[in-house]
Amino acid sequence: MSISYTGQLPTTSPLSLTQLITSDRYQQVIENADAARARVREQLKHAKKTGATEANGDIMPVIKALEEYMPHITSIVDNEGVFRFTSQIITCWRLPFQSQSSMANKTPLHGLSFEYIMVLFTYALALATLANQYVARDKEDRWKHASAYISKARGVVDYLRQCRSFQIICNEPPASVPRDLSSATMSALSHMLCGASHMLILYKCDAETYLDGGAPSAGANSGGFSSSLLLRTAIFARDQFETASALLGEPVSKRKLVTSLVKEKSSKFSLSKKLHLRKDDGSPSLAPVSSFESNRDLSSTSSGTLDSLLSWLSRARGVAEGFVFKHMAIQAYENNQIGKAVGAAYAAILQLEDVKIPQKSALYIPVTHLKETLNRHHADYKADNDRLSFEPVPSPSELAQEWPSGRQVISAQKWTPQTSLDLGEDTSSSAPKYSGQGSYY
Repeated sequence: MSISYTGQLPTTSPLSLTQLITSDRYQQVIENADAARARVREQLKHAKKTGATEANGDIMPVIKALEEYMPHITSIVDNEGVFRFTSQIITCWRLPFQSQSSMANKTPLHGLSFEYIMVLFTYALALATLANQYVARDKEDRWKHASAYISKARGVVDYLRQCRSFQIICNEPPASVPRDLSSATMSALSHMLCGASHMLILYKCDAETYLDGGAPSAGANSGGFSSSLLLRTAIFARDQFETASALLGEPVSKRKLVTSLVKEKSSKFSLSKKLHLRKDDGSPSLAPVSSFESNRDLSSTSSGTLDSLLSWLSRARGVAEGFVFKHMAIQAYENNQIGKAVGAAYAAILQLEDVKIPQKSALYIPVTHLKETLNRHHADYKADNDRLSFEPVPSPSELAQEWPSGRQVISAQKWTPQTSLDLGEDTSSSAPKYSGQGSYY
């Protein structure tokens, strides 16, 4: 598991823009774009072969190649009136969020708008990959850099969703637009990146309170932030992942556990199966749902695509809810509500029990530390309650009904691409009505 889901980075087939586009005055822009695109293709191929997207990989060459290409392709897209399209542009890309069975094929996309959107899409995914790689580094400034790149990736996606080329694609018949490039998928990606940026705050604070190689005591602070703020930050992150899942069409039944014994009183109430299966003493309270059935639900989503993204979002929600209960426990302990602290800490432990992180993952150490912290907290809280307070311990479902509203603490970073050609033309009033317009002469 990574700080954000990136899937497989797209790869692309060769495309000679100089054979499809001409200009009397700006031919050099087309030639520069051609050369830069060829470098993008080579770097994407190299990244796939060498594992450059892994936690210990190096995605920077891909990012640099895309940053060289974007000013040229942006100039052509923004100033189509000074270029002549001699033939229809057909660009082929391997889409990143398709199920693995379809990864072998590249998808032909008709029109310059699709080429531009795929470049922006790939750039956003590459930035998110770089954020994941920074998290994996054992350096003091890793959280700062990871947060900057996640925020920039979200800014790229938000720009993509509002740019003219994407509006052209959205006006096409739905059947002609791959699901990876649909408005719902891009909106879900933005929400996912927003949630990831807030999760970075939680991981950073948890790392700062992990003192001397051991889990902090029950009274430890939260990295300089109030437990109330971190609680609401965790709820906001969790809600962002929930929204992303909903936008991708995941049925509510797969995101929420509804039984005759536990009634949900809030749309925010979405606990994993185990929170309803045990009391604080570990005894069963409801019939369990097997992990096989849970995984089977995730793998049978409509269209057979985006399965791995939905699975990632499910795990991310689980970790976010673990943080929610952790900071609810800390807040309760600070307010001398020891029984509530015991219940919330135990709910967090159960929430994270099934979250398995491979050792090579960027989040292996942070999540392992989080689990150790929760075990230490729960032991401390329970000892205090057994010796001094003797307060009743609320169940996870009772605690979930007390969740406050989430709070956004990181705003979206505005991003716009650079251009190599600025003619000052206003194209807002003359946007093409279909993706093929401007694609041939």
